[in-house]
Amino acid sequence: MTINQLFSHKPPRDLVIKMLKLVGISNFESKNSIFSKQDIRIDTETSQSEWNKIFKELKKYYLECKYKKYCNELTKNKIVNVIRQCLKNYNMSIEGKEKYIKGKKVLHYSIIMIECKTNVTPKKCVVVFD
Repeated sequence: MTINQLFSHKPPRDLVIKMLKLVGISNFESKNSIFSKQDIRIDTETSQSEWNKIFKELKKYYLECKYKKYCNELTKNKIVNVIRQCLKNYNMSIEGKEKYIKGKKVLHYSIIMIECKTNVTPKKCVVVFD
């Protein structure tokens, strides 16, 4: 059984929080929920092993073909993508904004809530049978 096109089961909240802590965000409701690719550390042995542990844990929840595509190798882009995919299960997403710091363009990512469109008013229509 799958819950969407990526996951067979919903990744647990604590696993998603582990990923967020590795990029400098303490929890979902954190007011300072902004990070950039420079905050993602994969250049040291310990940080690589932490990300690899998380990616191995995610194998239980991803569909096999999607796991091979998104979690095969460890890059900063794939880490941001996996975090975005996991947050989507909790009605959250990541929004990127460009900022210039010392003449360099840097993408700052922030966690946002996905708005549900439940206040849809039905349109009036007339059905005529001849």
